[in-house]
Amino acid sequence: VEYVIPANDDASKSIEKILSLVTDAVAEGLSERKSEKEGTSANDATKMEAAAKEEEVQAAAETEAPATEEAHAKEASANTESAAEEKKEKDA
Repeated sequence: VEYVIPANDDASKSIEKILSLVTDAVAEGLSERKSEKEGTSANDATKMEAAAKEEEVQAAAETEAPATEEAHAKEASANTESAAEEKKEKDA
């Protein structure tokens, strides 16, 4: 026992008073824990949404990058073919 509570163990009013204080403290602690848990859950949900959006942006950028590289490769190939055709025409 860490705290000595002076009271007459036989007195129903004393027992009722002590138990009401204890139950009020327990109820307050539970409500605080619940509100902290809900706050943490809401915070976690916000962080998870932000991370998901960031992943979508990265995935979109990765998808666009190969498409852009393909377009540049096709353009370079077309330029090379055009140059080869022009050279053939000059030689002919």
